[in-house]
Amino acid sequence: RELLRRRLVAISAVHGWEARSGRKTFLGGIAPGALIESLRSEVAELDAAAELASKAEVLLELRQARAALEALSEEREQAADDLAALRDEHFEVRDLLGRQGDELEKLRTLVRAAQPTGDASAGAAAGGASGEAEAASAALPGAAGAAPFQAVLSREDLPGGRRCVEALARLKLPDEASMAPRELACWHENKRTIENSLKTLSGQIYSARARIVYEIIQNADDCSYDAESGEPPQLHIECSDEALCSWHNERGFQPKDLYAMCQVGESSKPAGSGKIGRKGIGFKSVFQISDAPMLVSPPFQFCFDTVARGIFGYIVPSWVDAPADFVPPRLRPLLCGLVGGAGSGGAVGRTGTLLVCPFAPSAERNLLRGLQFDGLALAFLKNLKQIRLVSTGGGGSAQSSSGGAAAGGRGGGEESRPDGPSSHEYRVERATVSEEIEPMAGGFGGVLKGIGVRSHTLCTCTIIESAQSASGAVRETRKHFRLHSYSVLKYKADADRAGAAAAAATTTVCLAFPVGSDQTPRRSDEGELVFAYLPVTAAGFGFAIQADFELVASRQDVSEHSGNHVLLGRIPGLFVHAVLSDPALGEDAFPCYLPDLTAIRKDRSGGGRKWCTLASALHRATESFMTVRTEDDDRVRRRHAVLRPRHLSCALVPNGVLKAVSDKSFAHADAEVDLVGCLEACPVGVVLDCLRKVFQEIEEAQPERTAEALPQAWRYLSAEYAAAREQRQGAAGQNEEEGGALGAIVEALVGGTDPSSPPPLRIFPVRGSSTLRLHSEHGAPLCWGLSPSLTQHGASLLRLADRIVPQLDLERIRGACTADGGDVVDVDAVEALMRRLRVREATHAELEQQLKTCFRFGLAVTVEPDLWWDAYKYAESLGHARGLADFVDGAAVALPVSDSRVVSSRDVRRLSVSLPCLLGLRRKHSSSAKSTLALPPSAAATWGGLLRWELAMATAFGVTFPQADAE
Repeated sequence: RELLRRRLVAISAVHGWEARSGRKTFLGGIAPGALIESLRSEVAELDAAAELASKAEVLLELRQARAALEALSEEREQAADDLAALRDEHFEVRDLLGRQGDELEKLRTLVRAAQPTGDASAGAAAGGASGEAEAASAALPGAAGAAPFQAVLSREDLPGGRRCVEALARLKLPDEASMAPRELACWHENKRTIENSLKTLSGQIYSARARIVYEIIQNADDCSYDAESGEPPQLHIECSDEALCSWHNERGFQPKDLYAMCQVGESSKPAGSGKIGRKGIGFKSVFQISDAPMLVSPPFQFCFDTVARGIFGYIVPSWVDAPADFVPPRLRPLLCGLVGGAGSGGAVGRTGTLLVCPFAPSAERNLLRGLQFDGLALAFLKNLKQIRLVSTGGGGSAQSSSGGAAAGGRGGGEESRPDGPSSHEYRVERATVSEEIEPMAGGFGGVLKGIGVRSHTLCTCTIIESAQSASGAVRETRKHFRLHSYSVLKYKADADRAGAAAAAATTTVCLAFPVGSDQTPRRSDEGELVFAYLPVTAAGFGFAIQADFELVASRQDVSEHSGNHVLLGRIPGLFVHAVLSDPALGEDAFPCYLPDLTAIRKDRSGGGRKWCTLASALHRATESFMTVRTEDDDRVRRRHAVLRPRHLSCALVPNGVLKAVSDKSFAHADAEVDLVGCLEACPVGVVLDCLRKVFQEIEEAQPERTAEALPQAWRYLSAEYAAAREQRQGAAGQNEEEGGALGAIVEALVGGTDPSSPPPLRIFPVRGSSTLRLHSEHGAPLCWGLSPSLTQHGASLLRLADRIVPQLDLERIRGACTADGGDVVDVDAVEALMRRLRVREATHAELEQQLKTCFRFGLAVTVEPDLWWDAYKYAESLGHARGLADFVDGAAVALPVSDSRVVSSRDVRRLSVSLPCLLGLRRKHSSSAKSTLALPPSAAATWGGLLRWELAMATAFGVTFPQADAE
C-alpha cells in the first residue's frame, strides 16, 4: 500500500496532478476519479500515437517498395537497351560474315576461272581474241557460252541484236536432235526441274497486280541516261483496253542486259551499285497480265512468248520482225521515233526503251486505278525526274504526273468517269536547309553515339498535286515534309575506312516528317509508309522511313535479312536526333510522329514483329528527352505522365489526387490528341485508389459532394468494366474471372480475399437513404429490387422488405448524371456490372439475412416501432416462438424505446425498461422506470393488437409494466 502511494505521488508530480479530495484516502489524497480519467487520457493519446506510428511505418515501407520498383524499372530499361544493342551487333556481325562469305565465293570462282586447262592453255598460247572472249565469258555467272553477250552493240546494229537474241534462245533451249541419248535424258530431267521452278515463281510473286507498275518504275529508274541529251529522265506509262505500255528515254539495251533479263535470280545490278532492283525477277511480274510482253530498244526488238514456248517463254526471247503489230495505235508514233519509220531511211531515232504488254484474256485491265503510289517516293528515286501515267481504258480517264505520279493512290487520285477524262499531276520541290559533315559534334550529337553517322542533310520537300476534273476545274494541294538524310556506316568495323572504301561502306537513311504549310509539325491521318526508294508497306508510323532495305521477292515487305535489322536498329537514334536538331520540330513534336503501340500490335498486316520492335524502340529512345504538359500546367517526364480515361471526370479525380496516390500526372487535355500513341491511359488500379481516397474524403468532410461524385464514379466504373469485358472476351482462351482490369474493378467494389488488400469502395446508393454503403455490410448484400416471391405475401411483408432490404437507387444515379450535364451513364453497362457483382433481386433469404443485421444491437442505431413489429411478426411466421429473440441466433436484439433510441434486450432489467401500458390500458409511470418501449402505431390501433404486443414483449424479453404502478 505504501509502495503504491509513493508511486502515485511520483506520477502525480510528473503529470501535475493535484489532490482534489480533502479526505486522506489510501491514495494519499489523490482523487481516484481524476487518476482514472488521466490514465484513460494517457492511454488514448498513446493509442493515437501508436496508430500514427503504424501508418508511418506502412508509408515508409511503401516508399521503400516504390524506390525499389523504380530501381528495378531503371534496371529493366537499361537491360532492354543493352539487349537491343547486343541484338544489333549480332545482326551486324551476321550480315558482315554473310557478305564476306559472298566475296570469298566470288574470289574462288575467279581463281577457278583463271586456272589454265589443256584447251585453254593452247588458246592462251595462240594469243587469239577468242581466248579473251572466253575469259570474259567465264567471268559471267552461270554462262559457259555467253561470250556474245559481253559485246557492246551500236543502236543501228539490228542484225547484231537479232544474232544475240537467237543465240540466247539456242542457249536456253538446245537442239534435242543433236544430243546423245544420255545427254538427252539429263536435259529432260533438268527441263522438268526448270519448268516446275518457273511455275512456282509465276504463281507466288506479286500478289498485288498493281505492283507491276512499281517494277516498271523501278527498272526505269535503274537505267542509264544521257545527261547531254537535254531531256530529263522520264517515264511514260499508258494503260489501255489492249495493253500496258511504258517508254523511258534511257541510253538503250545491251547484250548483257538481255542476258540478265532472261535469267532468274541473276541481275546486272549488284549490291552496292546504287540500283533499286537487283533480285533478277522483277521483270517476271509482267507475266501476270501478259502472255507475250514485247520490248523494243534498238538494236533489240523481241518478246517472251509463253503461248508458243510454254513456261519457257519466261526466259527464252523470240525476235520480233514487225513490232508495230504489238503496239496500240496511240503509241505507234513513239515506236516510229525509236526504230524509224516511213521516210526515215531506216535510221534509228531517239534513244529509249519501249515495253508493250498485251493483256491476257483473264488479266485485269485498269491497273493504274489500283496503284497505291505515294508521291513522297519522288524524293527518293535516283534518276527519274518525270513520270507520266495515262489511262485510256474504261471511259477514257487520264492521269498524269510530272516529276512523279500516283494514280488512284494516296495522293488523292479520282476514279474515271464516263463524261470525260480527269488528270492528276504531281511534282516535287526540294530546298536544302543545312548540311553537317560531322553531326556528332553538334548540340544533339550524343544521341548518335554508336550509329556511325558521317553526314546529315536537312531539306524541305513539297509534294504538289494538281488535280483537273472532267469539267476542267483545277485543284492544287501541297504536302510538306522535313526531310532528314543521314549517311551512316553499314558496319561499325568500317569506321576507319577512308576515300572510296568509306563511300562503299556507307548507306543513306532518310526520315521524312510531315509538316504544315507553316512548317509546324502535323500528325499524318493515314500514317506514312516505309520506302525502299519505292513504297513498300504501311507500318503505322507517323513519319516516312527510306533506306536501302533488302525486300522479299514480291517487294511488298522488308525481309528478315540481318542487314535490315542493322538499319532498323539505328532508326530510333536518328529519329531522336532529327526531331531535336530540326528548328521547326523540337521536343514538342515527338507526340506527332511516335507510333501507336496498341494499333501496331493489333495490326499484323505490315510485317509483324520487326515493326513492333522498332515502335517500342522509338518510344524507349524518347523517354529521356520528351516531357509532357500536365493538367497543372507543369511538365513531367514522359514516364510519369498518363492519359485521363475518357469517362473519368476532372471534377471527380483532379490531378492532385492522382499525384497523391502515385507518381503519375494526367496529361493536359490540349495535348491528349497528339499523345494518344505515346502515353497509356491511367491504369484501372491507380484510378480505383484515387476513387477510394475521394470517397473517403467525401464521407469524412464533404458529404455535400455525394450527389455530384456518385454518377461520375459509376460512369467510369461501368465504362471500364464494359471495355475490359469486351477485351477479355475477344482474347482467345481467356476467362472473365481472371485478373486484370475486371478483377481490379470487382475487388474494389466487393472486397479482396487477401487481408492486406485495401477496403472496398463505399459507393453504392440505396433507396431511401442519403448515405452510401458497401456492397455487403455485416453479411447483408445489396439488392437490385424485390422478387415477386416477396410481393405476393401481403402488404406488411412488402412494407418490411421495402424498408429493410437495401436496394440500389439506379434512378438516383441516372437522374444526377443527367443533371450533371456530362455523358449519361450507360444503364445497360451498370446492370451488367451489377450482375457480375451478384447484385440481384431480393428473395426471402436476403430478407432474413438483412433482418439479422438491422435489428441486432450494436448495428442498429434507431428503429421505427412499426418496422420493428413487422419484423417480429415475420420472425414468428417463420416458426420462432419468441420472434426476433430467437431469430438473431442468440445475439442481443435492439429494442426501440420512446425517446427514439434503442436498448439491448440484455439490459432491460439494468436499465429498468418497461411497457407503456398494462392489459391495453396506458398509464403514467413512477420515477422508477427509466425507459419505456416505443409502442407501434399499428399494434395500438386495436385493443387486441395491443394485448398481443404486450404479451410478446413480456414473453420474449421479460419487459413488463412496473410492479408498483401495476398494483
